[in-house]
Amino acid sequence: MENNIRQIRQVLIYTMVLNLTVSGFKIVYGMMTHSVSIYSDGFHSVFDGLSNVVGLVGLRFAYNPPDSEHPYGHKKVEILLTVMISLMMFFACFEIFKNVYTSLTGKTPELKISVESFIVMISTLAINLFVCTYEKRMGQKLNSDFLIADSAHTKSDIYVTSGVLVGLALSKLGLPHIDPVVGAVVGVMVAWAGVSILKSTISVLIDANQIDTELLREISCKTEGVAGCHKIRTRGARGCVFVDLHIFVDPSLTVARGHEIAHIVVNAIKREMDGVADVVVHVEPAKKT
Repeated sequence: MENNIRQIRQVLIYTMVLNLTVSGFKIVYGMMTHSVSIYSDGFHSVFDGLSNVVGLVGLRFAYNPPDSEHPYGHKKVEILLTVMISLMMFFACFEIFKNVYTSLTGKTPELKISVESFIVMISTLAINLFVCTYEKRMGQKLNSDFLIADSAHTKSDIYVTSGVLVGLALSKLGLPHIDPVVGAVVGVMVAWAGVSILKSTISVLIDANQIDTELLREISCKTEGVAGCHKIRTRGARGCVFVDLHIFVDPSLTVARGHEIAHIVVNAIKREMDGVADVVVHVEPAKKT
């Protein structure tokens, strides 16, 4: 666990530096060229960096071991931070549409697009692609919901930058009003990504099943001495799922033997299912036929 925390922290630090560097270039260059789309893209990239900061703060709490007040651990702190990322994206979306409105009402100076504009945006796009791929891969490897959600956030930045590049090309061809239009399309894409992230966290917050209960039933029922299985429930987050279920055993067995069978089921589930933190098995006497 400690090794996981250290690796997640390293990933967040690397991506934070890259995201803040990218956002700085976009914001400054957007202001220099009077491009609403570039400026909005840079503003959105700021939230990529801020989400990394949120993740670093969350690591201080999310991976603390269970205690008397939090017997199930602190994993949901990471889920709450994931919700914060989606809210940041909604705020970024608001800022984008505000800039779009300003541009459409003619309150911005004339665009100044050059070859340098395309070089800057293509370079930042390449960095975003690297960050997104790297963060998602490490999130899956380390079972980190936050890293996976943050990679989706960065993926939305790729959409933004791609749209900006198209807008710059069309503006260069004599369609200056396409810049705010592209900004609006990008805003919708950012909002959609925020909704997707929020949906992924809701199942955890409302304690929906996190593992296929039929798979758990199969594992339990193939254990010697188990006559049946029911009332299977799971809850928790990726990499930290809690399972409880009831098994039926021969009513003539001793309490000690029933307890032994329950432990065999627990070990089998933990061995065959990744990310299971704890299993509670209740033993019931099977009905004689």
